[in-house]
Amino acid sequence: MGSVEYIYTRSENLFFSRRRWTSLARSSGIPCGLEGIGVGDVIRVSDKKQFLQWFLQRHELRSPEAGRLLRYMCNQEQILQRVHFTDDLRNLPKTLLISATCVDTAPFRFCKNGRVSTSVAEAFRDIRQFPNEDIFISLFFRNRSICPEYAAVREPHVPLAERQSAFLLDLEASWVMDDVRRRYLHGYWMEQADRALRTGDRELFRRAGEELRRLGDPDGAIGPVASDGGH
Repeated sequence: MGSVEYIYTRSENLFFSRRRWTSLARSSGIPCGLEGIGVGDVIRVSDKKQFLQWFLQRHELRSPEAGRLLRYMCNQEQILQRVHFTDDLRNLPKTLLISATCVDTAPFRFCKNGRVSTSVAEAFRDIRQFPNEDIFISLFFRNRSICPEYAAVREPHVPLAERQSAFLLDLEASWVMDDVRRRYLHGYWMEQADRALRTGDRELFRRAGEELRRLGDPDGAIGPVASDGGH
């Protein structure tokens, strides 16, 4: 079964699958191709690219790798055609959640068919392997609800009556579990660092330092250090 292609029409403020749009268009005597939709109804690839460039220039991301992923997508027209910016990721087949450093939400989440991952590399591989699949992106940054640049490319989700809340609950649960795991590991490696100082174990102290840098601040004030960053 092929992936569903979604078309957003601003005039009706609705999301349609391409099949549904074709059916409605034919019944109304409207041409079925994208060229048949009125100017201004479809969010253009150039608008999405311009917005991403604006966003990356003005916001530092909690996950530097996520920034590299967005830059890659920004230069891939085929992928941008399938990108949809939305505030509601519930019950969607393939989603990205990306946060700037100015907010406290999760740094990065990739979800496909209900499976949630924090790996940017996994998302990158999937997007490259399946460039024709629709991908729904929610960006979290300060004052996003009143940001005109974001509003210009943001699309509504499918009507509320057609979706359920189970996926969002699962996603929130995964965030909680991820936070618990991170705090536990942070405490464990802090103990190991103290132990290494007491016993003079340089190798253990080095390992503990690496793990603590990777985990970052458990309260989110300091994000994990990028492995390829400078001094």
